[in-house]
Amino acid sequence: MSYLELTNICKNYQVGRQTFNVLKDINLQFELGEFVAIVGESGGGKTTLMNIIGGLDHDFTGTVSIAGHPLDYHHERQLDQYRREVIGYISQTYNLIGHLTVLENVMLALDMTKLSHGDRLRRAHELLANVGLTAQIKKYPQQLSGGQKQRVAIAREGRLVICVTHSQRVAGAATRIAELVNGRIKSQPVTTQNDGTTQTVASLPARPLSYWVSVMMAFKHMRHTWIWNTLIVVGTAIGLFAVMLFNGLGTGIKGYINHEMNALVDPQSIMVMHQADNAKDRDEQAAAVYDPAVAGGIAARMPVFTDSQLTALRDLKHVTNVEPGISATNATIAIGQQKYAAPELTTWTSSDPTRQLKAGHVAGDNQIVLDKSSIAQKWSATRWRQLVGRAVTVSYQTFNQKGQPVTVARVLTVAGIVDSTSEVGLNAVNYTTMQSMRSAARVSTQPTFVSVRIKSRVQNQVVVNEINHLSINGKHPFAATSIAATLDSFNTYVNIATKVLAAIAGISLIVSALMIIVTMFMSVSARMREIGILRSLGERRRDIRRLFTSEALMLGIISATLATGLSYLAERGLNHGLAKLTGGYALVQIQLSNVIAIFIIAIVIAWLAAILPARRAARANPIKALAAE
Repeated sequence: MSYLELTNICKNYQVGRQTFNVLKDINLQFELGEFVAIVGESGGGKTTLMNIIGGLDHDFTGTVSIAGHPLDYHHERQLDQYRREVIGYISQTYNLIGHLTVLENVMLALDMTKLSHGDRLRRAHELLANVGLTAQIKKYPQQLSGGQKQRVAIAREGRLVICVTHSQRVAGAATRIAELVNGRIKSQPVTTQNDGTTQTVASLPARPLSYWVSVMMAFKHMRHTWIWNTLIVVGTAIGLFAVMLFNGLGTGIKGYINHEMNALVDPQSIMVMHQADNAKDRDEQAAAVYDPAVAGGIAARMPVFTDSQLTALRDLKHVTNVEPGISATNATIAIGQQKYAAPELTTWTSSDPTRQLKAGHVAGDNQIVLDKSSIAQKWSATRWRQLVGRAVTVSYQTFNQKGQPVTVARVLTVAGIVDSTSEVGLNAVNYTTMQSMRSAARVSTQPTFVSVRIKSRVQNQVVVNEINHLSINGKHPFAATSIAATLDSFNTYVNIATKVLAAIAGISLIVSALMIIVTMFMSVSARMREIGILRSLGERRRDIRRLFTSEALMLGIISATLATGLSYLAERGLNHGLAKLTGGYALVQIQLSNVIAIFIIAIVIAWLAAILPARRAARANPIKALAAE
């Protein structure tokens, strides 16, 4: 039984309605270690026969057997394994891959064996030494002579040698000669003069090409065409950069709005007053959402809160604290002989931001915090901090229970200066001091407004609704307002604007995807011979697909990396340039989630862009691919 046997091989070509018989009932046997020369005129079918033996052409009739086992030429995986484990294919055009070195070309076949990387490397060096190319291992094929290229191809391949030649000298070196004339074996194989010895070489255990080898081959080609790939990477990175920057800008703007709003009011604090009975007061209550200091003026005209009403508020779910407050309007603050108008005098609550204190501290008993712009700086534009610790006289007018006007006055010590953003300023004492002042003047000490604190901003709107619908004696006495709902609306608008801007920037990613698709198709066309070489060596279709998808994915990852670097540089530059306008707040905030999203987008775009080109490459006819220029 022969190692390789061809039985009744016939091959026809159909050109229009005419049929050409290229191979006619070919029967040949080959043994391991033989050197068989197939000779014949051009057009006699030699190349076609070699393509069938090489497992590249499956459109024929007859049988090819290996060690007595017929090959199924319609079973793609079996043919891949056959080319990988049994057959080596050496072309007169060398079939070397231009962007791989001599050593890497030889390693191609060895990479599909089970040898370790070190053993594969040693084996490749030995094979190149056997053909006298040790000094050329780092060169590329275009740097070699024709004879050197042929020796590289020989070093990469076979054991059983079947040679197609026109040279009688080469044929004379063979152990057998088979002459092919007009598609038929004209003469039976004859033994030429030789010593009759054959030498077999132990076969290496084979395996499919590993994923890592495919990735490295893709990287080497990408490096070989670095100029074109750089343009693609830069174009894709610009689109990704714009998307990331707009998302970071949206996050920063949203944070800045929240930061500024939180400087005015505490989103975990809910201002509660009595329901207004006229449109003017209701409008002012709505305005108090943005300027809580206004609430005091309204509250002063409203009914006071009873102890039972305060208890009802404390019993609400999610409420952690209820702070009663008293507010008065049109107060006068006398510093020495100078008197200054304070549109409102109110009690300090936890919702008042301590970060606005520019000197001193929060007022304790018989102390007051003065507004910087409306009081302190009017007293002295440069020495206003010296007011801390100084005694001032605070007075305002109100009405007692009989409706008679009463003046409430007391000498207080300045505890601190606050830089309020409120239109009416912020002049505040603590609740105990306000009650004491009013008690001394024999006027009501019941609170005129209440600040309700909740566990989390998340429950803000729920608690506001509960307070507004709270029924006492069949009535809904309270009007609750909070900045949290407004902040949520602002955040929604910012999110929408951010997504729209990111989507507009994302249009450029479609262009980037088209660039990658065009590049991959161009790469497939330019590398068609390489595809044929790899298929002839036993690489599977999936290996070819992986080769091109790996290159596209690397382009995507590199683009995302460059975009991330550019985004962080832009973030740093913009935040530095806008620091004076934002008070040092970072207006661009690129988060880890933005970076992860960009990498995912880049990988998905690259993968989608590679599907069609990789599919075309994998389905390429190996014979036509090898014939490509």
